[in-house]
Amino acid sequence: MKELLDIRVPEEWAQQTLGDIGQPLPMPLPEVVPPFIRQIIIDAADPRLPNLRRLIEREERRRPGTTMVFVSRQYDPDELRAASAFRLRVNPFVIDTYGEECGTEYDDRAVCAKCGAGRVQRGPLVLNTKKVPKKADIAITIAYNEWVVSERLVSLIDSERVTGCEVEPVMDSKGRHGTPRWYQLLVTAYIGRAFPPTRFGINYFQEDPTGEYACDLHDWSGLDVLSELYIRAQGNERPDIAKTTNRTGRFAGYIRPAPLLVISPRLASLLGDHGMRGYALEVAHFI
Repeated sequence: MKELLDIRVPEEWAQQTLGDIGQPLPMPLPEVVPPFIRQIIIDAADPRLPNLRRLIEREERRRPGTTMVFVSRQYDPDELRAASAFRLRVNPFVIDTYGEECGTEYDDRAVCAKCGAGRVQRGPLVLNTKKVPKKADIAITIAYNEWVVSERLVSLIDSERVTGCEVEPVMDSKGRHGTPRWYQLLVTAYIGRAFPPTRFGINYFQEDPTGEYACDLHDWSGLDVLSELYIRAQGNERPDIAKTTNRTGRFAGYIRPAPLLVISPRLASLLGDHGMRGYALEVAHFI
């Protein structure tokens, strides 16, 4: 497995501290607005990374929240064939709206004030469907716990009898009628809980020692997953798609931490064979 880091830091600081490592990200009008973000793509095995990490950690202590780190993992064919499960990462399609904004009804009477657990959706997901990316087969709203799938993917789920989920039509907030094109994916099966060596935290360089983004009572495990996923499975059942009891993400207003999605090799093959769009896969491990 090859692990690549896509690091974003302030361009002004990078010029003063990092020299020529990485590239400035151009703005839409570079002749008017100069670049203010530096992008550094680097292999996790690169010998320059420890020093880069030290500099970034020092800057984060001085100015928290200035660094973003995106991790991608690449596998060779043998690793993919040997995998017993995959983590399904929904990207790059994000829907620039969310259910509550469009009229979806939620019951918040039993919500945890620390992590947002306990919210119950009452009725269908309502969205402005014009904001759903047309090329997506699976996408996520900016609330990060509402998954939307295309009619094409729903047809595959039905024809292949994919287990572990249900789908419900998305209602359009503007009152447009006709055959639903978009559906809410409701993952009903649980696969278990993540355990070490799974790592959670703020980003690849930052753990969360104070537990700012954690709630042990409701399995809010961190702002993000910092490693591959290792699961202690519940029982012997292996549905095609399931969710962990762990949740990750931010709790802020309409944004809610969400469980991690795990799919079977069978479903991974189906998604690839049918050219479904809007996701990435990482190998997940049972322990």
